[in-house]
Amino acid sequence: MRKSVLVVRLHMCLLVFALIPFSLYASGPTLQNLNAGQIQSVLKDFATATFPAHATAAGSYGTIFGFEVGLIGGIADSPGIASLSTSEKVDSLPKAAFLAAATAPFGLGAELAILPVKVGDFEYDYYSLGLRWTFTDLIKVVPFDIKFRIQYTDSSISYKQTISGVDTVATYDGKTTAYSLTFGKRILIVEPYAGFGVINGKHSLKATGSATFFDSTVTDSQREKQKLDDTYYFVGADVHLLIFTVGAEMTKVYDNTIVMGKLALGF
Repeated sequence: MRKSVLVVRLHMCLLVFALIPFSLYASGPTLQNLNAGQIQSVLKDFATATFPAHATAAGSYGTIFGFEVGLIGGIADSPGIASLSTSEKVDSLPKAAFLAAATAPFGLGAELAILPVKVGDFEYDYYSLGLRWTFTDLIKVVPFDIKFRIQYTDSSISYKQTISGVDTVATYDGKTTAYSLTFGKRILIVEPYAGFGVINGKHSLKATGSATFFDSTVTDSQREKQKLDDTYYFVGADVHLLIFTVGAEMTKVYDNTIVMGKLALGF
């Protein structure tokens, strides 16, 4: 009973810490008169903020079965939005999600990250499902772990801004599929890892309220369902402390940097 109460309190505290960066962003930047090139720059920044960086290492969680649950959180670069905003200079966007991951025999497993949150006029809705296979659990071809992972992510960001006295709601939507390889090895309590991958997705940026959010020359096809494909790489490490895991990860994608932290409970 005491352990379950401790876990509930831990995750409540983590949720509070996760909401802090979102509350700082609640006012949002003011974007207007965006041309086609600027729209793509904004989309890249939002796509970075919703990129599936889950800070999970290459190895399985147990000899047979294992799992971890916790919270991931951090920030993602947003240089395009910062340069285009006519109000606050938002140099980075918040990232956070509740994470649940499990592995089974032969290195097979799954990862789920999710966080729907609303702070003021800012809404962040993130859902990502990943399938993973640490195939070196089955085939010992090298003296370290190799994990293949495929992730599907559905996300949206929405916030209110005022343009010439008119309330305008800007909404980003993205659907992506990412494929990656992770290489790592546990050394006592530390498990460093690194990897690379490719991501494919469709993204859109819409606005209701003001007619000047987009430049008059921008067509519907230039702001809806733009494809953003890219390669990415990442490095990170987990530190295993009894039943707790503390992790950190840095990812480079869309020419932006993501820095993530993780606090999880696992067996």
